[in-house]
Amino acid sequence: MAHNLKDKRLRYAVHTFTQRTLFLKACASNEFLPRVIRECAQNYLSINRKLSKTKIENRCIETSRSRSVIRDFRYSRSRFRLRAETGFLLGVRRSSW
Repeated sequence: MAHNLKDKRLRYAVHTFTQRTLFLKACASNEFLPRVIRECAQNYLSINRKLSKTKIENRCIETSRSRSVIRDFRYSRSRFRLRAETGFLLGVRRSSW
């Protein structure tokens, strides 16, 4: 459960700081701004490296398992199969040949 809370906090932080990060990236790469402002923006970006989307790890909602997670549903492979068989996932059907 600790992994789920950590994941939830990280997703919220990334969501709230996305606009600020984009603004700082634009400031850091803008050559018309003074060098001091560009360096400050670059330093702030280097400090907050944890707040990037690539640091978010896909985990299962129920089991906190990090392997074989289906992104659209955020369930691991075993839980997805269990939920689909019991009918909890609407629109998901088992394929038949």
